Amino acid sequence: MHSIIRFLGIRSSLLSARKIAIVSALAALGAVGAARGAEVNGALTDNPIGSGSATSSSLTLAGSSVMFVATGDFLTLGVENSDLTASTATVSGLSTTPAAEAIPDYFQFASAGPLGGSGTTPPNRFDFELTSLTETAYDGAPTYVSSFSGAGIITDTADVYDPTPATFTLGFSGASNYSFSFNTVVPEPTTLGLAAISLGALAMRRRRA
Repeated sequence: MHSIIRFLGIRSSLLSARKIAIVSALAALGAVGAARGAEVNGALTDNPIGSGSATSSSLTLAGSSVMFVATGDFLTLGVENSDLTASTATVSGLSTTPAAEAIPDYFQFASAGPLGGSGTTPPNRFDFELTSLTETAYDGAPTYVSSFSGAGIITDTADVYDPTPATFTLGFSGASNYSFSFNTVVPEPTTLGLAAISLGALAMRRRRA
C-alpha cells in the first residue's frame, strides 16, 4: 500500500511539473506574441512620380511616388493609392556586398495622393530608416537595367506600432524608370509556436535534472 501511494505521489509530481512547464511555455509564447504583435505588418508596391537614376555603384530616387498596392495594416491605415516621399540624396559606394547605411526618413508615408488615396492619420505617419543597401545587378548601357535590395527599420510616429524591421527590392527597367516593393518582416505564428514547444521541452529537462 505504501508503495502504491508513493508511486502515485511521484506520478502526481511529474504531472504537476509537466503542467507547470506547459503553462510556462504558453506564458512565454504569450509574452513573445504581445511584444511582436504590436509590430506593423504589411506590404507595398510603389511607382515613382518622376525619375530616378542608378550607376554601377550608386542609387538616386525620385522625391515622390504612389503606393498603388498596399496590404495588411498599410491597407487598413489608408496607404493604398497614397503618396510616399523618398530621400533624393544619392547613396554611393554600393556593390553586391551589403553596405551599412544610416539614413533616417529614407521613406516617409503616406500623404494624400493624386489617385485618391487618403494618406495616413497623421500624414506621413511612417518613417523608414535605411540601414543596409545592396546593388544586386547592373547592366549599364544600352539597357541600364539594374536592381537593388535594402533593409531598415520602420517607425510609427503615432506610437501605436513598435519599430519593425522591413526590406525592399527595387528595379530599374531603363536609365530612369523604376519601381519597388516594400515588406515588413514579422515572424510567422508557426515560428512562435515552435519557440513555445522548445521552451516547454527545455523547462521539462531542467526540472528532471
